[in-house]
Amino acid sequence: MPQLMRDASPTLKLVIVGALLVGSLFTLAGIWLVYLGATGETEFIFFGQTFKSGNAGIAAIFLGAATIVILLRRTLVTLDQTVRTESSRPMPERLDDVLGVYERLRAGLGSPLQNVEQIALIANSTDPAKERYLTEFASRQEVAFIEVDAVRQAREDLDKSGRVAKLFERVSAAEKEKISGMLPATDDPLFGPVMFFLKYWRYVTRKTHPSFVEVNDLLAKALSRRRFGPEELALAQKIMAAENTRLDTDNAT
Repeated sequence: MPQLMRDASPTLKLVIVGALLVGSLFTLAGIWLVYLGATGETEFIFFGQTFKSGNAGIAAIFLGAATIVILLRRTLVTLDQTVRTESSRPMPERLDDVLGVYERLRAGLGSPLQNVEQIALIANSTDPAKERYLTEFASRQEVAFIEVDAVRQAREDLDKSGRVAKLFERVSAAEKEKISGMLPATDDPLFGPVMFFLKYWRYVTRKTHPSFVEVNDLLAKALSRRRFGPEELALAQKIMAAENTRLDTDNAT
């Protein structure tokens, strides 16, 4: 696993788990206060935003939701920045051991995000069999959606310019824009951010991941209701907490 991920992982785990616990406690306390009919004029400024409410429970729910949303945003930023840093290393003009790279790609490295860099290495090599390697890899059932899109984009780049550059940044940005445009309107403040996180998680995760099917079912239920129930939100929080742990493990099976 890259040294950057190995060094940052313990701190990120502590921050993610701690923020999830605090956010959940605020939300649960707020729901309980609303149920009890607690009143009291509340006003506070949170990250530059002023919030006023005549019910202390509503204020607590807002704090819990805001904490979880901020955590989701920072987790995605951390993932992107880590992979972007690892991918910025100079790429060789000629790669003699393309078959070795392809075998590692098939087995899976630290995560599908890192595998995108291997796809670019193969595409930019001079090996005459690189097209066959990429086509065969993209047809495998277990690969992540981001890997399939990366192969498609790499082949388009080769046809146009003969060179692949910034592959991860481009396919990732396109998918995030697509997800944002697909989210339905809802009065649930947690629905949009949590749905965005889980859809993006599914996009970058191989289908052999133990939670892949579970997240698929969760997304289907949440989309039909346009809100997350208590059990579904608990599962989403578990996935969020486990996401940083996945940086320490091989995602391939």
